[in-house]
Amino acid sequence: MNSLVCVDACLALKLVLGEDDSPQAIALWRHWVDENITVVAPPLLAYEVTSVLRTKVHRGLLTPEAGDEAFREIHAQGIHWPWPGFLAANSGLRMNVCSTLSKEHCPGSGS
Repeated sequence: MNSLVCVDACLALKLVLGEDDSPQAIALWRHWVDENITVVAPPLLAYEVTSVLRTKVHRGLLTPEAGDEAFREIHAQGIHWPWPGFLAANSGLRMNVCSTLSKEHCPGSGS
């Protein structure tokens, strides 16, 4: 049986935002991949990540495009979302990131 590890939002964000200790987070992630360790999401991970990205965009710490890209990158990391239907429900979270933006930055978001 594969080992499992549950990641938190802090580590997931460090993988994509280029923070001071991102190299350590990336090294840990690569170790998990190399060891075939399954990375799972806790129930609130998507909401926590979305909240942080939205706040960074709102405060001008990230451009709207960078926030949207970080959101996509986190969801492309191969994290296992173990709840049925979660990814379908999660598709609307991108709109939470976009809710602080104008229509020109998030077409179709209704902002």
